[in-house]
Amino acid sequence: MNKGITIERGLSLFGQTLPFTRAFPMVAILKTTVWIRPYGRREENPQQRHFGRRGPPGEHIRCPNTECTNGGWCIGDIVRDMIAKRETHRTAEGSCNGWRRTNDSEYRKCLTHFTAEIELGYKSEAAMGTRANGIKLQP
Repeated sequence: MNKGITIERGLSLFGQTLPFTRAFPMVAILKTTVWIRPYGRREENPQQRHFGRRGPPGEHIRCPNTECTNGGWCIGDIVRDMIAKRETHRTAEGSCNGWRRTNDSEYRKCLTHFTAEIELGYKSEAAMGTRANGIKLQP
């Protein structure tokens, strides 16, 4: 299995990488658009990435800036928080957590900015096969 694909398509649940549908079986709909601005938040014509339930985002959206080291933006925490609160829509934004080299010994914070529109829809408890108290229904 290609580890890069696992990281890109899965989210972490209790420190283990799982496919999105297994980690969050209660989610019926996932629609996410991420706008990426490598030159800062005011950049016009940002890059777009679209994600859905079959191709969900991973823990991090990688920074496209080739001069950036270990860069990206953590979207996994946002999605987990939305699911915990049963939110259906959120707009979130943040900066790259990476660094770019300016010369041989100096680094500066990467300027890449990320904005996301996230929509979630949830399965009913009956569809999940559980009662409100979490007990599995017998078939």
